[in-house]
Amino acid sequence: MSAIRLARAVTSRKIIVKFEAATTATRMGCCEAGSGVATFGIPGSAGVPEEIAHLTLALPYNDLAAVEAAFAAHPDAIAAVILEPVVGNAGCIAPAPGYLAAFALLRSAKARC
Repeated sequence: MSAIRLARAVTSRKIIVKFEAATTATRMGCCEAGSGVATFGIPGSAGVPEEIAHLTLALPYNDLAAVEAAFAAHPDAIAAVILEPVVGNAGCIAPAPGYLAAFALLRSAKARC
C-alpha cells in the first residue's frame, strides 16, 4: 500500500497496473486477484470500492502488447506497475523470455513508472 501511495504522490497519477492472478495488488486493496470483473474495473469482492477498482487495470501476465496498449490508452495517468516476477497465485507462472527485461526498456523509453 505504501508503494502505491508513494507512486501516486510522486507522479500525481491515479491508475495502478497489476496482472491477473497476481496477489500483490490484491493484498493492497486494489481489486480481486485474477478476477475477470476486475479487468473491467468492477469490484469482484466486498470491501473494494468501485471508485478504487476503476483505478486498477488488471492485465494478462506475459502480454507486453497489453502493457503497451494500457500506456497508450492512459497516457500520463498510470502511476505504477505492480509486477511479480513469477506469478504464484496461479500455479507459478514463469515469465516469458525477455518479459521482465522489457519492463526496464519500457520504463526508460516511456519514463513513466
